[in-house]
Amino acid sequence: MRQRALAVSSKGAETLPEATPQSWGRKGEVPAYCSHCAVNELESMARLGYPLFITEFDPDPGKPCGWTLYKDPERIPEQYFARLGCTKDATRFRKIGSGT
Repeated sequence: MRQRALAVSSKGAETLPEATPQSWGRKGEVPAYCSHCAVNELESMARLGYPLFITEFDPDPGKPCGWTLYKDPERIPEQYFARLGCTKDATRFRKIGSGT
């Protein structure tokens, strides 16, 4: 999507100026469009205690991004929590569909 946005207008590639959880702590590297993936991670942190879909973001618009999913949230490296401004706390982990 960001490659298409860049092809149409340079505005599609404008980056977020500040390092925030919505930019994975990156200053001036994450286009505003791409921040929705960081927000998805933050939302699952709030609901489940861990990021469900971890985005492998590359600041090079010519390279694709990807998602990594861990079957066991305890195996998610701390770095993926830290870049969202969070700490890994297994006591907050909730199972999907468990209703708890």
